[in-house]
Amino acid sequence: MSVIDEIKKLEAQKQKLLGKAKAEAMSAANKALADLKALGFECHLAEGPKPKAKRAAPKAKATRKRRPGIRDEVMNVVTASENGLVRKEIFAAMSATDKSAQQAIANALAALKKSGQLTTEGRVYKAV
Repeated sequence: MSVIDEIKKLEAQKQKLLGKAKAEAMSAANKALADLKALGFECHLAEGPKPKAKRAAPKAKATRKRRPGIRDEVMNVVTASENGLVRKEIFAAMSATDKSAQQAIANALAALKKSGQLTTEGRVYKAV
C-alpha cells in the first residue's frame, strides 16, 4: 500500500469520525432544544455560516439651521463698545443664559475673528 493510499484511507476514516461526532453533537443539541422548549423558550438550530446582520439604514443627519443673524448681532454688540468686550460681557449684552446660545455666540465670534472682522487683544474682542 502506498503512502497516498494510506492518506486517502485516513482521510475517509477522519470523515467517518467527524460525521459520527456531528451526529452525537446534534443529538445533544436537539435534546437541549427540547428541554428549552419545555421551559417555554422558542429556539432554533441552524446549520451553516451565521448570516450577516442586516445593517440599519443610516439615519439622516439632523439639519440644524444657523441662528439667523447671530454674527450680525455679535458684530453690533462689539462695535457699540469703544473699548471692546470680553466673552462674558457679550453673553450678558445678548442675554445668552443657556449653553446653546452661548455656543452659538462663541461660534460666531470665532467665525468673525477668522474672517478678519474682529480682533482680540488678550481676551477682549474689538471690531476692526
